[in-house]
Amino acid sequence: MITEATVLAVRSTPTPDVYRQPVTRTLETLEATVASGDSGGPVVDLEGTVIGVTNAGSPPSIGYSLSVSEIESDLHPPDTTPVGTGTCPMPGT
Repeated sequence: MITEATVLAVRSTPTPDVYRQPVTRTLETLEATVASGDSGGPVVDLEGTVIGVTNAGSPPSIGYSLSVSEIESDLHPPDTTPVGTGTCPMPGT
């Protein structure tokens, strides 16, 4: 689903990581409805450039996204190396 949003603020915020260790993340605060299941979706500007990734919402119309600068070091080009799948395990083939 496409939802119109306005970036209200960009700020660095201390937050715990998945191991409950403190880290500082750059978050964008959005004026937008972010529903359950929207996490991981792109936030794009008017030119179609991805500027963030949705990660949370606060009803009724505040959303949060991680900025591209926050996640770009984790992005890698796809590996297109062919992978052998082995022989068919079906009996009689």
